[in-house]
Amino acid sequence: MRIESFPPMGTSEISVSGRYLLGDSPAEIRHLVEQAHIYANEAAELFDLIEIDVGSAAIDVGCGVLGVLHVLAERVGVGGACAWS
Repeated sequence: MRIESFPPMGTSEISVSGRYLLGDSPAEIRHLVEQAHIYANEAAELFDLIEIDVGSAAIDVGCGVLGVLHVLAERVGVGGACAWS
């Protein structure tokens, strides 16, 4: 079985020029990093509730740029898998 995402993973936020459509200025990048930091603890709590553990496989659908992928990757570890869409 072949599984594809629509739109193809990662293309919804990137323009033809390769720039993030919602802004890629230093201020916007700082904002995204701060936002990811702010939601990290809440994301970890939610991952506890749905029992994502070391070795799990998970996907963050609609995460946008950064999101909580860093928390998810730490959670599943090297034996697990995480992806984004």
